[in-house]
Amino acid sequence: MAAGQEPTAAVDSSASETCGPGGTAFPAGSRRRGLTSGGVGLVILLGGMIAACSRSPVQPTGGTPEKDPKLPVSQSVTPPTSVSPGESPPSVSHAGKNPDGSTSSESGWRPARGEDPPVQVAMAFWKSLSAGTPQLDLLTADFLRIVGRPWEQPTDRERGYSVLAAESWLKRTGRDWTLSSPIGTVGREWAFLSGSALREDTTGQYYLLLRLEGEHWKVDHLVVSSAAISWSQSERKGPVASGERNGQDQLAGWTLHCWLAALADRKAMSGENRAVLVAAALSPKLRQEWAAPFDSDPMHGYDFNRGLLQLKITALIGNLEQFHLQPLDPPRHWQIEGKGGNGPSKRWVLTLEQDPMSGRWLIQRLLETP
Repeated sequence: MAAGQEPTAAVDSSASETCGPGGTAFPAGSRRRGLTSGGVGLVILLGGMIAACSRSPVQPTGGTPEKDPKLPVSQSVTPPTSVSPGESPPSVSHAGKNPDGSTSSESGWRPARGEDPPVQVAMAFWKSLSAGTPQLDLLTADFLRIVGRPWEQPTDRERGYSVLAAESWLKRTGRDWTLSSPIGTVGREWAFLSGSALREDTTGQYYLLLRLEGEHWKVDHLVVSSAAISWSQSERKGPVASGERNGQDQLAGWTLHCWLAALADRKAMSGENRAVLVAAALSPKLRQEWAAPFDSDPMHGYDFNRGLLQLKITALIGNLEQFHLQPLDPPRHWQIEGKGGNGPSKRWVLTLEQDPMSGRWLIQRLLETP
């Protein structure tokens, strides 16, 4: 044994001391030694380590560091964004992408706000209906052609719609309703708004589809319905073809939602008012299959027969009371399930195609499945 060294004592490796949480471990027997020259060196070494440990404690692994009040503002943790009542929480962006994986330039949809132009147009439109003086200049040309029938005057055919017929349809649809403020989604070219509707004899929902026509937002579709409808939003999985993430899934879904609301309504709208909305979402071929026009129908602007279509609607709906819309492979393929009443439930699979002229999604096929 070298001179000046003290015999080494046995150390219990099971006993140890630490310097602060997560600090360096020291053998418990080390401080029981005498202060020889070697021991003094060890004490000095240990003292330096203890001082360093007290100045820079090591955070426990797996834990969350506590915020140091002495940190400069630039290093402080940013507090979470607050959300006002009735406001949707902000979506978290991942590497410049939206939660659905699309980029901001592809997705353009966001929750509607009161100051948004389409919301302002919707409020002005409902105000005109409540006053009994519907503003036709707030409707798109496509929607005017849908509700502006039957044609009665030669100018109606030239214009493509009847002013008197359009005003009459709007007055019948919007009469005596008390409406809630609209909520919904706004995009670059389309907006979908909805809210509750109350009348003495019934309660329901209203649905508005608005479109940017030129430089102005206009109403492109209106439904008031007493039907109970639920909707599973589209959740795409796997790769998506370019151009399909420009809101077409949502637009096709909203079109079907409005169509189903008109199809399944029993109390909010008249059968004739519903029929023109149901027909508008069908392809020309499917309209022919469901309700081929009589000889006099084209003279009044119809390519289908309203009476036959109302019979078809009654046969489809039967005693069903609750409906669920579900995407299968949107925007083209969807499923509708109806339940309730005394009869069995029904399920349909729908195939849609987009009209290249109007941009609307039209139902090409409806197949009832087991």
